[in-house]
Amino acid sequence: MGNTKKTQANANIISFGMEEIDKCLPAGGVRHGQLMMVSSVSGGGKTTFASQLASSIVAQERNCLVFELEQSAGTFYSNYLEAQVSKMGAKKRATMLEKLQRRLLIADGIHSGSSGTMTPLRVENSIRDAEVQHFGSPVEVVIIDHLGLVAGNPMQELFQICKKSNVLMIVIGTLPKGTPAGVYVGLPWSVGTTSQVNFCDYI
Repeated sequence: MGNTKKTQANANIISFGMEEIDKCLPAGGVRHGQLMMVSSVSGGGKTTFASQLASSIVAQERNCLVFELEQSAGTFYSNYLEAQVSKMGAKKRATMLEKLQRRLLIADGIHSGSSGTMTPLRVENSIRDAEVQHFGSPVEVVIIDHLGLVAGNPMQELFQICKKSNVLMIVIGTLPKGTPAGVYVGLPWSVGTTSQVNFCDYI
């Protein structure tokens, strides 16, 4: 009984697979139904981080939906994910490629018109479609790269979608040029009197 409860509890904790990050989080990871914002200045490696995180999630046999809004899905896959897999040994590489095919879905804003066509509603619909048409089981992690290319004032809506869908949602944000490392900044996501960071479980 005790072991069963522990296994169920561990299943609800999603590890980033990166020791430096996991050790800073409660229970070594983040739970379903939470929203995390990860931010960096332009050129700070945000897309590389998103690809590494997607690979780690997939390696844990979890379904991952990535919204890559700065480039096509094919470019993201070949330039980032395949580059990571190419460094593995033959057997491990084959296993990882199979998992990527089965557990990862990349949606982009390239083939649907301008970046402004990406909206929180489209994110919600894409989660539902991915579960039915691609995975056949619930999406566990959603990665959005990046917030600046989602139309409108999206964080409150994304927060609500995150809770409703019970997914771990990780939103990549861009800090203003020249922001010092390690400094908490809330203003870049302020719209009117509403701070976008009010809708994050982790920043």
